Amino acid sequence: MDYDPNTNPFDLHFSGKLPKREVSDSASVDVEKKWLVKDEKRNMLQEEINRVKSENTKLTEMLARVCEKYYALNNILEELQSRKSPENVNFQNKQLTGKRKQARDDFVSSPIGLSLGTIENITTDKATVSTAYFAAEKSDSSLTVKDGYQWRKYGQKITRDNPSPRAYFRCSFSPSCLVKKKVQRSAEDPSFLLKVTAMDIDVGPVDPSVLYEQDLHVSSAVWEGQERGLLRCQEHTSLLHQWKLTDEQIKLVDKAGFGFFRKIGPMSLNNSLISALVERWRRETNTFHLPLGEMTITLDEVALVLGLEIDGDPIVGSKVGDEVAMDMCGRLLGKLPSAANKEVNCSRVKLNWLKRTFSECPEDASFDVVKCHTRAYLLYLIGSTIFATTDGDKVSVKYLPLFEDFDQAGRYAWGASALACLYRALGNASLKSQSNICGCLTLLQCWSYFHLDIGRPEKSEACFPLALLWKGKGSRSKTDLSEYRRELDDLDPSKITWCPYERFENFIPPHIKDKLILGRSKTTLVCFEKIELHFPDRCLRQFGKRQPIPQKVKRRDRKNRRLDDLDTSMSLACEEWAERGDHIVDSPGGGNVVDDGAYMEWYARISITKLYREAFLESQVMNMIACMREFEEAASGIALERLSPVEREVMESVKDTFANSLTFGGWQEVAVNSGYGKRRRRNEQTPTPNNGGGNDLSSLLLQKDDA
Repeated sequence: MDYDPNTNPFDLHFSGKLPKREVSDSASVDVEKKWLVKDEKRNMLQEEINRVKSENTKLTEMLARVCEKYYALNNILEELQSRKSPENVNFQNKQLTGKRKQARDDFVSSPIGLSLGTIENITTDKATVSTAYFAAEKSDSSLTVKDGYQWRKYGQKITRDNPSPRAYFRCSFSPSCLVKKKVQRSAEDPSFLLKVTAMDIDVGPVDPSVLYEQDLHVSSAVWEGQERGLLRCQEHTSLLHQWKLTDEQIKLVDKAGFGFFRKIGPMSLNNSLISALVERWRRETNTFHLPLGEMTITLDEVALVLGLEIDGDPIVGSKVGDEVAMDMCGRLLGKLPSAANKEVNCSRVKLNWLKRTFSECPEDASFDVVKCHTRAYLLYLIGSTIFATTDGDKVSVKYLPLFEDFDQAGRYAWGASALACLYRALGNASLKSQSNICGCLTLLQCWSYFHLDIGRPEKSEACFPLALLWKGKGSRSKTDLSEYRRELDDLDPSKITWCPYERFENFIPPHIKDKLILGRSKTTLVCFEKIELHFPDRCLRQFGKRQPIPQKVKRRDRKNRRLDDLDTSMSLACEEWAERGDHIVDSPGGGNVVDDGAYMEWYARISITKLYREAFLESQVMNMIACMREFEEAASGIALERLSPVEREVMESVKDTFANSLTFGGWQEVAVNSGYGKRRRRNEQTPTPNNGGGNDLSSLLLQKDDA
């Protein structure tokens, strides 16, 4: 039979055999009804298929999130396992037998395609650092460990104890994520990679040559979750307005160099802002380390904000004993404090005694009595402000001879000494063991208001000294420390004013303006036994200049300083101060200028720019567990009978995953003890819960091995 490809097969087989008959109207209607029913069923089936596809899509997305959480928890638990000492791990392995031990081993095994080697604790002088070994090919030089996360390599260096380089990685999943890790081949066996995650790695810096005292700094405690709270600000200016000065006293105060400074008076302090700024201060460089570079309080700013003289003789001297102190009080004040009433102690007199005794000078007083009352006021003024200490409301009598001759007092560089004391106070307060801060905190707070748009109140009318712009009610903020810490972390160029004083040039007295160039003097500041270094070369952008990479800072030995060493240092410091005009720094010109990109790249290696932590490890794990419990409830609510065999198998696997994640090896998920995260003093131990002999997840999170 011939075949025509253009012929309809239906016609080929049946057209000649079908009887020819007319189709009635009723039969046609029946056919149409049948097709309508079929179309309706087909539409319903199509809708059901679409619904199932939509549910499958949602289920696939949910499974992807579950797997991501699962592997994240898996890796964190792997690190937590490494915190256990080898003896405890061996003891637990003996207790776990058969199926339970196999389940535990399967769960904590590495899911990244590399066999997990031994896990051990390496104790350093900083903390107990957990490390994990991963098998790797010797020919692989990438130092990459595929642990399921997204990393970006940002540094590499050669260490002294290992010929293999050490690579540093930063989390690249989110710009705000601060998680880091370092990877290096094992020095004992190069076939293994040694990985240290951010849970045990220090906050930084990568290059410790500049910030070599990181172990002592408060930022190390902040990253360990040991908050010290707000600093107690020791500046006793609240009663300054109760002093009643006569016209003769005001002239003597002006002659001594405090004519502008006395106008500032009491100022409300923002303890939260000051505490946050102190966390950024580094006494190795005497600068604030902020996200966009270093900044500091310079000499010219002391003159502008406080109105004190920054050019003159250094304030030096020696400590005085109790007998000499009493003799000075009798000779220069005309009255003696009572030791029986505890008005004097260790050559220091109480500020309250000075105010009670000398706050109001008699109208018919002789000129000698006026001078005694004025000396008492000046001693009270500097003892409550620029030379305030953490001892409370006391001031040392050693400053009293500086006001014996008011003309000579006006020739001292009071501003330079005030800055030296503030540098020292900031350095001491930046240590994690301290809870107080002293010095001229009015200068610190006003400096922040001028440069940083953080917690800044509204300005008053412009006048000199410039601290008066921020004087008045409303300065105290209710923002807490953590919020200021976050704002400093997120500091961008729009919130920094590098040169804020240009608009106030018309208010600056000529004799102050002539000395402002000393703000760029790289010199030494002196105030009695305090010697501090002034580094404007690290903050040239505050002078409208380009910032190059500064010179290395010489390490200072702050321990076991003998008296003869102090005398030698004081002599050298005074010589450097005498040459202050010869060391004015400037940006290098020509081809030596380093662009901001190179500076910021260098700065990222030597500094720490982030302190705020969204959540600590323990809360992160517990939040992850809470999310997985929500997923478990959602998975349990899905009707399996409506799923296909493949989908049913997937859901069973999901439920098994939840069961293994939330209950494994006899360890049950429980709430984290609320006592963790508080600051512990000395040998105080963090309490760990016990659920009847078993090791729960919280105990793993809370356990801190003694270094």
